[in-house]
Amino acid sequence: MITFRAFFKPDQELLLAVAHLPRSILIGGPSSLTRLDNGVHALYVKHPFMCDFDSLPDMISFMNRYWGRLGVMAVPDEQYDILPPEVQEYVLRASEADRRAANEAKQQQKKKK
Repeated sequence: MITFRAFFKPDQELLLAVAHLPRSILIGGPSSLTRLDNGVHALYVKHPFMCDFDSLPDMISFMNRYWGRLGVMAVPDEQYDILPPEVQEYVLRASEADRRAANEAKQQQKKKK
């Protein structure tokens, strides 16, 4: 199972299409959309059919063809370099925030013990 982060400009028709995507591809549904400062939305997606692809690039190509007509770009979290700079910055900030929250949770658990 590979988790993707998909980025797209907000659009009502697009959000409607996202709402009707198969549950196997969405994590948490459209409510898991995150609005960025610059009007780009981010959404975690997953694709369970890795075994159907010869390679990760084949899978990315499929995902982008599938999502492309919705104006979505899907990339694995590890491949930030192909994202627009403002999105790269968001991903780094989000990753750092996730890391801080995880560390704080660990500290809280230690204090309880």
